[in-house]
Amino acid sequence: MVALYARQGPRRWRALKRPNLPGYSFESHFVAIGDERMHYLDEGPYDGDFPAPDTLLLLHGNPSWSYLYRKMIPLLSERYRVVAPDLIGFGLSTKRADISSYSIQRHVNDIEALIDHLGINRLTVVGQDWGGPIGCAFAAMHVSSPGIARRVVDKLILMNTYVPGYPLDFPALSLIYDKPWSRLVIQRLDLFRRVAFRWGCRSRLSKQKREAYLMPHRIWQERAGIVAFARCIPRRGGRGEWSLLDVIDTWMRSTEIPKLLIYGDRDPVFRVRRAQKLSQEMRAVTFEVLTGAGHFIQEDRGEDAASRILEWLEVGEKTNDRA
Repeated sequence: MVALYARQGPRRWRALKRPNLPGYSFESHFVAIGDERMHYLDEGPYDGDFPAPDTLLLLHGNPSWSYLYRKMIPLLSERYRVVAPDLIGFGLSTKRADISSYSIQRHVNDIEALIDHLGINRLTVVGQDWGGPIGCAFAAMHVSSPGIARRVVDKLILMNTYVPGYPLDFPALSLIYDKPWSRLVIQRLDLFRRVAFRWGCRSRLSKQKREAYLMPHRIWQERAGIVAFARCIPRRGGRGEWSLLDVIDTWMRSTEIPKLLIYGDRDPVFRVRRAQKLSQEMRAVTFEVLTGAGHFIQEDRGEDAASRILEWLEVGEKTNDRA
């Protein structure tokens, strides 16, 4: 995909031309991060002088992009500022060609640069798939500390993603990501994306929607980030992101910040019963189940997920007001 950009002040771009996608009529923004350009959406009641009561940071995973949140953004942005980036290597962001240049920590650093650029000091992190670990790692860097004025993540919302203790040695997926032919299957033949969107959504995708999900990675050179995510999955032999997930596990089990977990009960990867049981080892957790939703819960029941989030946030605000 060839994208055209116009510079709008230091370290920021706007799209001059973007494909016409169903339900994705949001204004595009771009910010420079090193030699890359990160695309993001910025919606909601925010004009600088009268900011929204909170900012929701929506993080996608592999192999999706911010298009996945298109059903949730209109509802959430009625009350909150909503920022939905495309991770570097995904969506309308630029794509590094070198697989080794991607890591979970680097994605976290990219999000840090975006939030710095936007000047946001308080936010709620929402993450699905790899957006969960990325969001948790970012949140762990920004918990509230008495007497210290700094950026604060004060709530965490996770959807169909890793929770501490969840086994990540998926036999079926290992046929794709843990073999000598993995790069051929994922990058050259593009089978992983096609399987992911077919199995990960319980609702039937129209041809137009399926093409929208596949649009950002039309040529094989653009799929390095997808391969890199697959290689990050911890597995036998100590490969993958073991050390980072250990840090996330420890933090998630100890932190007192409120957490909302929303899981679809038809996810073939993250099973809802196991996730619900493991969530009991964490503090300040609310667990919600959306029936009939698969791994990409935002696609199957995006409006319902947004409604659950708004209800949960409203309860938290009322509790704080009484306190």
